[in-house]
Amino acid sequence: MKTEKTLFKEIQKAYYDALSAQEKYRSTRKAVYANSEALRYAWEKYNAGKFTAYEYNEIKLKCNSIALTIHNFTDVEETDILASEN
Repeated sequence: MKTEKTLFKEIQKAYYDALSAQEKYRSTRKAVYANSEALRYAWEKYNAGKFTAYEYNEIKLKCNSIALTIHNFTDVEETDILASEN
């Protein structure tokens, strides 16, 4: 009986972990999209002469920083998942 209960808890935890990972994935995709739109908008303003090169580069650096943070976060998540599988 205890084995069934343990197995049920493990399955339940795996299910909720999968739901959580799916939501993280969705929110990360939204952040990447918003980031690319911000950069595109800044590029358009720079080309229209409404932004200086300094302002454009400042936004570009912020976008790159966010992208790197997202990339590092997903690398950590994948590493954690792989480690927990072994």
